[in-house]
Amino acid sequence: MQCESEICCKPSFRCESILACKPIFSCESFSLCNPVNVCESSVCDVNHVSIASHADPVIQVSNASQPILVNHWNFAKTFMKGNKMSSDQTRRTSQELRRAALRMIAESYYDHQKVRTGMMNRLRGLIRHLNEGIPLDQPEDKKEERTFDSKYADKKLPELIAAMFEQGILNKEERDYLVKALELAQKASSLEGSHRGPMNRLSRAEPIWTEYLSHVRGISTVLASNLISRIGYCEKHHNVSALWRHFGLHVICPDCTVKVYDEKRDFDKKVPVCAGTDGKCPECGKPGISPWRRKGVNLDFDPRLRTMGFKIGGCLIITSSPVYKAEYDRVKAEQFARRFEPGHLRKMYEAKHKKKPEKNPYKPDAVQLTPIHAHMRAQRFIIKLFLQNYWVAGRTLANLPITDPFIKDRLGHGDIITWQDVLKANGVEVEAKRPDAETLSEVAAVV
Repeated sequence: MQCESEICCKPSFRCESILACKPIFSCESFSLCNPVNVCESSVCDVNHVSIASHADPVIQVSNASQPILVNHWNFAKTFMKGNKMSSDQTRRTSQELRRAALRMIAESYYDHQKVRTGMMNRLRGLIRHLNEGIPLDQPEDKKEERTFDSKYADKKLPELIAAMFEQGILNKEERDYLVKALELAQKASSLEGSHRGPMNRLSRAEPIWTEYLSHVRGISTVLASNLISRIGYCEKHHNVSALWRHFGLHVICPDCTVKVYDEKRDFDKKVPVCAGTDGKCPECGKPGISPWRRKGVNLDFDPRLRTMGFKIGGCLIITSSPVYKAEYDRVKAEQFARRFEPGHLRKMYEAKHKKKPEKNPYKPDAVQLTPIHAHMRAQRFIIKLFLQNYWVAGRTLANLPITDPFIKDRLGHGDIITWQDVLKANGVEVEAKRPDAETLSEVAAVV
């Protein structure tokens, strides 16, 4: 027997897919929607129940006098309540489940990616040590000093192992060890790639993907899945500044802190003071800097989102994404051409190098940014620009209120890059209007 689910990843006699929607005979899925014959799910109390059809979710339970209307996205919850869910509740529940599954798959993708890269790095280092006669207990060079990465690329490792065997560097037993280790690493790579299919199917059900993210060069399904699963349509971010702060793109005072009450954890935590609109601390007047980890001070942002933000910025630069790459080049040139007062740059980075002043990249008489700092400032600018466009697009598609950016509302700037401008630069014609509720429900019902 075969599983008839379109999104089932194991179409066998017994469906073990966590997203199974038409399990046959026995299903161990926690998201069971159409139980047939016997269900062994931990959230289902129905045994030997027949169901009319997928389109007619009315079932007759042997121990109940009235039929129960079941929404297939939240069978267990509705079964226990014994009432019919409204269309708004149905849409909300399906979106919550889809995003939860999307986040689980996206995080699992990075978990397997970490395993794969770790295995390949260890194997690459071992092959290099054997090939060049380096003692196996000698540590690797620092990343900035490496000159051999291209020679020992992943695709060249099978040829290197074969060549080392022919040259007598490896005997047959040692070659078999390395070949087996390489096969295991390739299996890890295959398992990592198997996550892309489910991410593609779940992402296609989101309007923010179909209407915006899929048309932006540099935004892959993996990045989009992480964005959608973590921040959704920015429902919890009432302005773009809140979204920037969540990603760690705000500016803080290097010294001042303040205690705030955490309602979720029920305790007072110490967080850094945010800089004002002039870029300076409102208490001590020191110029603000980007947030970083400090002993005894709680983070006021999500470090995983910050990492994801810089991944997005790097992809937009590498792929020469329209609008974003041009803005990156412009801001980088402006930052590198700036001239500061002697001692200003040295003082700005003193807080981050208190324990090791010798690591401060600026001398007391430095007046120009280093190339890497000019690059990081320009990259940070396009990340904020992308998140601003994402915030407007997401809340527009979700029919949520939108406010103008600070530079337009307070500072009077008129030339603002919108998400429609980005789509036009990518060759997509778009109308700046909100979809109706019927369109949103149809797209949400794809999965």
